[in-house]
Amino acid sequence: MAFRKKLGIKHILGILFGTAIASFGMVAFLLPRDLAPGGVGGLALVTKAVLPLPDWVGIGMIMLFYNIFLLILSFIIIGPTFGIGTIIGTVAFSFFIDLFNKLGIPPQDVVKELTKDPLLAAIYGGVLVGVGLGIVFKYGGSTGGTDIIGMLVKHFTGLPVGQGMLMADGTVVTLMGIVFKSWQVVLLAIISIYITALAVDILQEGLVKNRKFLIITEKAEEMKKAILDDLGRGVTVFKAEGGYTGQPKDVLMVVVSRKEVEDLRELIASIDKRAFYVVEDVAMTVGEGFIPHDAM
Repeated sequence: MAFRKKLGIKHILGILFGTAIASFGMVAFLLPRDLAPGGVGGLALVTKAVLPLPDWVGIGMIMLFYNIFLLILSFIIIGPTFGIGTIIGTVAFSFFIDLFNKLGIPPQDVVKELTKDPLLAAIYGGVLVGVGLGIVFKYGGSTGGTDIIGMLVKHFTGLPVGQGMLMADGTVVTLMGIVFKSWQVVLLAIISIYITALAVDILQEGLVKNRKFLIITEKAEEMKKAILDDLGRGVTVFKAEGGYTGQPKDVLMVVVSRKEVEDLRELIASIDKRAFYVVEDVAMTVGEGFIPHDAM
């Protein structure tokens, strides 16, 4: 996974802020319930429960050990795939987890109240960890873990990185269930993993998804003019060919906001009731009329 090669102060502060939020979610909600959003965090929990480690060895320290091992292994086998953002994020995530634990942030009585309902603990812990990781990714960082495992699985098996990460998370969650002798832990961990991933996506892509229309019409010029003049949206014209007829066709591509979807549908129907169009979700739209480039 490639990240920015050069990180400025803004990026480093963003990574630190994100790891602090994610660490708070772990310490306040997940770890007290023997939960973790899979990966190295879950493996650290299992290790702490199984091995007779001294009290001063915290979950964060164990996570850092595993991540350093994976980074070195990845460097030897694959090469320098991960950048400085991964190193900063990995170290900071482990540091903040152990720091919050040692300082009692949040206090134990607050932790007990927050984690009284294990389902709510899994949900809110997943949200905080996801938001924190989303910020880390946005500023060019990573916290290592299953990212690295996914890359290694791809190297040896050819499977996509996402499948490798899923296999790693699934294995760790199963281990958690066996060690803690509770399949409730497994189910809650799965919920936490899903919510974490969802929160990361929402933070990076936003809740508001735009819609892309691909319109095939015999009245392309009239349709294009109406979209430009009436909706004020840009239009891109593709030259295409009908698969059955072999006749040349114009395909109009238009991106609109959710609230403009019905307006565009009505506009299409008013000009050409025989028009054929496809509507797709768009995760992100950057450019005039949408997200400005300097906001990225």
